[in-house]
Amino acid sequence: MILHRELGEGLAMTPVHPWLVDGLFAAVDGSREHLRRWLPWVEGSTSPDSTRVFIEESLSGLAEKRSIIWAILVDGAPRGVISFFEMNWQTRRAQVGYWLASDVLRRGIMTRCVAELERLGFDDLGLEKVEIHCAVENRASRGIPEKLGYREEGIIRRAEDLYGSVVDHVVYGKLRSEREAGGAVD
Repeated sequence: MILHRELGEGLAMTPVHPWLVDGLFAAVDGSREHLRRWLPWVEGSTSPDSTRVFIEESLSGLAEKRSIIWAILVDGAPRGVISFFEMNWQTRRAQVGYWLASDVLRRGIMTRCVAELERLGFDDLGLEKVEIHCAVENRASRGIPEKLGYREEGIIRRAEDLYGSVVDHVVYGKLRSEREAGGAVD
C-alpha cells in the first residue's frame, strides 16, 4: 500500500525516503515566496538538513501509524509532498496535507494526487472520512476538494499563525458513503 504510484504523464507519488532530501529541499528553496504565504514551516526549512529531519520524522510517523507521506515526482524530480496526517484509527479518519513547487502549479497535478490519496485511504486503508483543511483565502488549495466533490463542513476561526497573521481554515470532508455514491450525500 505505501508504495510508489505511477499516475501517468510523468507524474508519480513515492514514499518519502532519504534519497529525496536534496530534491525536496530544492523544491522548497525555489518556491519560498509562494509556499510561505500558506505554510508555517517554510522559514524553518533552511538547509537539506532540515529536510532530512522532516523525512526522519515522516518515517517515525509512518512506523507509529500517525501519518503517511509521499513525495510528488514530476518527470522524476521531487516537486512537492502529499500526506495523510492526524490519522485517527478509532474513527478511521485522516487529514490530507499537500504542497507543490511554484514551477508546476496549475497543471492539475495536485488534484490527481489528492484523488489517488483518497482512493488509497478508502480502498486500501479502510478510512471512513478524509478531511482537507485550507486557509479561507487560499483559493487554489480550496479548489482541489471542491473539484473532487468534498463537502464544506465549516470554518475553524483563528486556526493557524502564518508569520504573525492568524488565518481561519475552511474544513472540507468526504465520507466513504459519499465516495461510493459518487458525491455528497445528505
